[in-house]
Amino acid sequence: DEKDLKNHEDSKARVRKKLMDTQKRIAEYESSMDSGRESYFESLLSKSSNLEEELLELEEYSPGADPVIEELQHFIEESDTEEESDSDREEDYRPQNYNRKYRGVVTLRQSLAQSLNVPTVKLANLIGVENVIDMARKLGVRGKLPYELSLALGSCEVTPFEMAHAFNTIAAGGVCSRPHLITKVKDNSNHVLYRHKTSKKVVVPSHICADMHRMLRSAVTHGTGRSATKGWPAVAAAGKTGTSDNYRDAWFAGYTPSLTCVVWVGRDDNSSLPGSGSTLAAPVWARFMRAAQGSGLPTEKGMSKRKGKQRWRTISSNVE
Repeated sequence: DEKDLKNHEDSKARVRKKLMDTQKRIAEYESSMDSGRESYFESLLSKSSNLEEELLELEEYSPGADPVIEELQHFIEESDTEEESDSDREEDYRPQNYNRKYRGVVTLRQSLAQSLNVPTVKLANLIGVENVIDMARKLGVRGKLPYELSLALGSCEVTPFEMAHAFNTIAAGGVCSRPHLITKVKDNSNHVLYRHKTSKKVVVPSHICADMHRMLRSAVTHGTGRSATKGWPAVAAAGKTGTSDNYRDAWFAGYTPSLTCVVWVGRDDNSSLPGSGSTLAAPVWARFMRAAQGSGLPTEKGMSKRKGKQRWRTISSNVE
């Protein structure tokens, strides 16, 4: 009845709040890097895991459901199986990690740094696919995004331009500035004929971007993106590798405080590559950043000559 349903929804809300509070404490612990409280950290991870399981059980349970109706619904779903594709049946979706192994309870930072698929999908399921799409739109992704859990692992087509826009917004602390090709046009008398009008908008809170930066920084210092830091002083670099199914696409998207660059490696016939984002795209990214630094292009945060304040210079590069 309505009372049972309300109590059920209230229970889900309470568990969800406890889970969010626990994950917040985990993030605070990671930020403080207090190595003297490892037992406390382990207890938080265990509590988070238990709350996740409890929330999933509540999501799956329907109070007051009629067993006869459930059996009939199951029969109908089984009858329609042959007409539905795997992509149409989210309940059949079984993501796996890249190495086909599972590490148990991990933090979001560990999950991103090591490119773990299962925790990523669990997070998307927890917060809702609609929120994943909403954040992608805020960061500058304009292409078609499927409303399914596999979106968390990249089951969509995006351009290096869109990816550079998204990562640049994170690098700029949540300030979105549309990339442009031409800044200014002058005639032979040095008169300005055209000047690009910059449009900036805060789309993500700065503290959220700071958390994202710490996780992306871990990916290049301890995770799958370590080859992106080879051969140049990447003390402020952050980024993420990406590899599609059957090795058809290899990505590395990253930035320093003054330069954003995205590398995509792929074949025009969509055949498999001889490596992943870590072994193919990240080394190309490092080579580009090394060349940019050698040519005099700053890869650290610049200073405004007029006001003496820090500013972010935006440069996007697509490499194939």
